[in-house]
Amino acid sequence: MESDDVADTLNYAELCNLVKHEMAVPSNLLEHVAGRIVRSIFACYPQAEAIDLTLTKENPPMGANCSGAGVELHLINDKTQR
Repeated sequence: MESDDVADTLNYAELCNLVKHEMAVPSNLLEHVAGRIVRSIFACYPQAEAIDLTLTKENPPMGANCSGAGVELHLINDKTQR
């Protein structure tokens, strides 16, 4: 937010493709997928200081009347901390 230079931000198209790639990998747990997404983002964008990720499975097969179940992660990239 301090800069108006496009070079100072993430490439959202690349970020979207990264998430699509991780979502295409069969997994049993949302937590596992969320962890892979975060690790991939930090690997591709080491300058990212922190990530807040919310991942929701719509209409989960758990026998409850709910619109979704999900996980939320807030991770700090300790490699960017001084």
